[in-house]
Amino acid sequence: MALALGGVPKFGWPRDFLRAVANPERSGPALASIALDDRWSVLRDGAFVVRDKVIEVQPVAQDRDRERRLWDATAQLLEKAAAAPLSGRRARARSTA
Repeated sequence: MALALGGVPKFGWPRDFLRAVANPERSGPALASIALDDRWSVLRDGAFVVRDKVIEVQPVAQDRDRERRLWDATAQLLEKAAAAPLSGRRARARSTA
């Protein structure tokens, strides 16, 4: 919890934080720009864009072998989850759907 001067709790911080988070009104035009504008046509192979700038990232963020291993692990987990018997909340959720 943030504290204002004098040690009084400052409760407005969640609201202030949420104002800074992207929302569809702000991110939609940016995403459309990246997809459609010629300015971005040179982007290749996992380029990272923050707002309106291409940024450099750590090499691990563009490691193709690591990406493949992550996708493989994800696929295995999904297969196991699909094969597992339903129990608890999952069973109740499925029966009410």
